[in-house]
Amino acid sequence: DMIRDASGKPEIKVMEKQLDEFLKSDASYAAKDFVCRELSVVGTEASVPVLSSMLTDEKVSDIARYALERIPGAAADEALQKALSKAEGNAKIGIINTLGVRGDKKAVEPLAKLINDANETVAVAAVAALGRIDDKSAIDVIAKAKDKATGAIKTAVLDAYLRCAERLAGKGEKAAAGAIYKQLYAASEPMPVRIAAARGMIVTAGDKTSEVIVEMLKSADKQIQTAAVATLKEVAKTDVIKAAAGEMSNLGAAQQVQLISALSDCGDKAALPAVVTSAKSTDAGVRIAALKAIGVLGDVPCVDILVAAATASVGEEQKAAQESLYRLKGADVDEAILKKLPEADAKAKVELVRSCEQRNIKASAAVLMKTAKDADAKVRIESIKALRAVAVPQDIPALIELQLAAAGNDRGELEKTVVAAAKKIQADKGQAQMVLAALPAAKDVDAKCSLLSVLGKIGDEAALPVLRESLGDKDDKIKD
Repeated sequence: DMIRDASGKPEIKVMEKQLDEFLKSDASYAAKDFVCRELSVVGTEASVPVLSSMLTDEKVSDIARYALERIPGAAADEALQKALSKAEGNAKIGIINTLGVRGDKKAVEPLAKLINDANETVAVAAVAALGRIDDKSAIDVIAKAKDKATGAIKTAVLDAYLRCAERLAGKGEKAAAGAIYKQLYAASEPMPVRIAAARGMIVTAGDKTSEVIVEMLKSADKQIQTAAVATLKEVAKTDVIKAAAGEMSNLGAAQQVQLISALSDCGDKAALPAVVTSAKSTDAGVRIAALKAIGVLGDVPCVDILVAAATASVGEEQKAAQESLYRLKGADVDEAILKKLPEADAKAKVELVRSCEQRNIKASAAVLMKTAKDADAKVRIESIKALRAVAVPQDIPALIELQLAAAGNDRGELEKTVVAAAKKIQADKGQAQMVLAALPAAKDVDAKCSLLSVLGKIGDEAALPVLRESLGDKDDKIKD
């Protein structure tokens, strides 16, 4: 609290000096650890001498480095470099790590000498530290070590070289980064390194991105193909999309599924022709992926494709076709669905009717009123169900007319639809009014019973007098 309150004031220098003196005492490790943490926040070059004296002592080296790592200025760098030649064991490794974290360019030469150290852990730490230093000399050291190193040191060198390339790419030096990635993409390198390099080559390729993507999709290594597909969204320009989609037929089924998914994520319609072709694949997984992608990329001509797939398939494939039909964007798609519906065969009608409901096509009510009288029972039922979503109160008289003319299961479904439409009327605006108006014209007992049932489900108290009166009817069905 005292240090925080003194921050930015002259007395902070006095406090820093007191903390430095404290570190020279025989205080406990915990106390010195606390002091070093405070110095990491407020320490200056004035604290470097006492902290540097702790660097070679393995017992307190870590806490001293914690403070030095965060103290700006050349003095801290010089102290760490000086201690590097004297320290041993974990203290030495810790100093190496700190030099890397600080990105000390002057430390490149002493760190380079440690790559061949007899202690493998020291060598690995030195390589990792060089990979953190943003300087050409550090990159050159790592590049020279790449072909000579073995075992754990080789792994560290490759990781450090990748880190250098990433840093160059991040600074906009894509040509230099690409050159490193190309070296690491060599067939002689471990597959995890090649995969990382493949991604790097793609994102730094610039005008040649399409060529690089195609090259990798043509690779005999499926893991490289997967890496290229996974990177597609990062470089998703139309020419790249077209180039990648053009390689679809050259890929195995699993990679085709991955590519189709990536093309869908990119959202560029340039991929649509390849995706549509894939919907006819002999592999079910590819067809399902393609049908899902059509829902994102598709347009009006895709309505027929999706309806045909939904009627000809079952299970997951049918579900994919149906959901994509519901997802297709655009009012012109709604218009196309309504235009195709009257002339479609029964199976196609069922799918088109369902899409009217799922897409909530308000203009479909008039068409659905007609298909609710279709010769096919399934078309009728699906139409009646769809009307619950799209019908409005003004449609209630027409729905009641259908209800009274229907029989069996159709009438039961129409009752639910009339109730749903009535519920869309504000509660105090006469939800049951149109049903009550139709009741006197219902001469058939079953028709009357159907309307009475609807009144009960609507729950409008305006219907209560009629229901009470009907309790005295001579017909038992009506009483019930």
